[in-house]
Amino acid sequence: MKETTEQPSGHVLIVDDDEIMRDAAGGSLIAAGFKVSEAENGVRAMAALDDLRPDIILLDVMMPEMNGFDTARAVRQKAGFAGVPILIMTALDDLESINRAFEVGATDFITKPINWVILVERIRFMMRAVRMMDAQRQLQKELVQAQKMEALGTLAGGVAHDLNNVLSAIISYPELLLYKLDGDSPLRKPILTIQQAGQRAAEIVQDLLTLARRGGSVKKVTHVNDIITEYLTSPEHQKLISYHPNISIETNLSPDLLNVTGSPLHIRKTIIHLVSNAAEAQPDGGQISISTCNHTFSPPQLGVEPIREGEFVAIEIADKGCGISKADLNRIYEPFFTKKVMGRSGTGLGMAVVWGTVQDHQGHIDVTSEPDEGTTFCITLPATREIVQKAQESVRASEYMGNGQVILIVDDVAEQREIATNILEMLNYQPVSVTSGEKAISFLKTGSADLVLLDMIMDPGMDGLETFTKIIGFKPNQKTIIASGYAKTVRVDKVIRLGASQFIKKPYTIETVGLAIKNELQR
Repeated sequence: MKETTEQPSGHVLIVDDDEIMRDAAGGSLIAAGFKVSEAENGVRAMAALDDLRPDIILLDVMMPEMNGFDTARAVRQKAGFAGVPILIMTALDDLESINRAFEVGATDFITKPINWVILVERIRFMMRAVRMMDAQRQLQKELVQAQKMEALGTLAGGVAHDLNNVLSAIISYPELLLYKLDGDSPLRKPILTIQQAGQRAAEIVQDLLTLARRGGSVKKVTHVNDIITEYLTSPEHQKLISYHPNISIETNLSPDLLNVTGSPLHIRKTIIHLVSNAAEAQPDGGQISISTCNHTFSPPQLGVEPIREGEFVAIEIADKGCGISKADLNRIYEPFFTKKVMGRSGTGLGMAVVWGTVQDHQGHIDVTSEPDEGTTFCITLPATREIVQKAQESVRASEYMGNGQVILIVDDVAEQREIATNILEMLNYQPVSVTSGEKAISFLKTGSADLVLLDMIMDPGMDGLETFTKIIGFKPNQKTIIASGYAKTVRVDKVIRLGASQFIKKPYTIETVGLAIKNELQR
């Protein structure tokens, strides 16, 4: 057995008992840029098949110990080799022999004496066919994954929407109580605990919405290096290190990294999930490397959702841990599929959230892993030449108090109407609430409101888009803010294009709704 390599464009295993024939065929293929391995008979070829894993087998028929027909049959019966092309070389040109070759699994045949130019071209053609079939299988695999995630996302989105309505009370009422309590009240601590628990639950709901691809926060120009640096000094990272004290972090962050337009919250959570996975993969300790760099795709990369040509920011997180088996690699993005310690390391949604975040940002994620050698995740996100804007300072409550203006609350959920009413009364507005878009229209036809706080999703009856469309039909200048438990959708964008100036996401805080109303009234 011998092996020769030189700029391989494919791997061909030549199986022939004639050394002169092997040398001639091998020399022609090597000159054409192929990697070539040789075996002098079928027995030797079968013994080496798992190690060599050739792309194509060039197989002689007449051989001692195991002839070409038996070898072809054995290859086809061996796990993982059913699709490997087999080109039969034979001096037999009778129809019976040719039929037998195809019956045992040959892909094609070539008769001796062999024209080496024709052989090389035949191998090249078969190689192109192999790669096209591999690409098709990969596309099918990605399509199945995308369809599975879409179905799960639809379910998750419905659940998350309902949970957001419940969480609004758990988050908003404690905030109202804390706003009214004295600073030294003994009630502040338990109320604050309730609020923080609600906020943690809201983060899980946000993960579900990300999975559903309906939960992206407002996107803005941001710098990935800043997100990574902030996380590595955060309490969340310190907590992770407390569980894994023998883990060290190495960073290689490009100093000239471009910015991205995206959700800092979701990019941060993606990094957290991947670093956590890398730590879990090294229970005895080890190193995690985090790298960033600029990357250009040209021409566009193929896939179910092709990566367009252009500039990208690449984030790579690698470990030298236990690795991921091939069977598990096909499932890592499934919700609740995890090998981590539930409750300590997450909810089982981590990698599903990573996948959803990458999709929301029109990016790409790639993973390479070998058992006992480690895993590398590489995420690429579209880059921008825009600059990062300075963060806004917190606003004092006195700056978003009202002056008795009438605010019409339109929401089909009683708890949401009550919460909004309490918040607006505290902010010195005069709230009026209705249960549907139809009732909002009736109210505005006979009365007036300085501003409408309009829920986007209402059932049954008209949603926010339908309601706003009818309102501006008879009150074209009606000031309106859209609210939803989801992030911006296509229908929300349509409402904004029609004249609603702002969108706020539930559960909203006093400051969020107060600033939104104040800004709209002053516009």
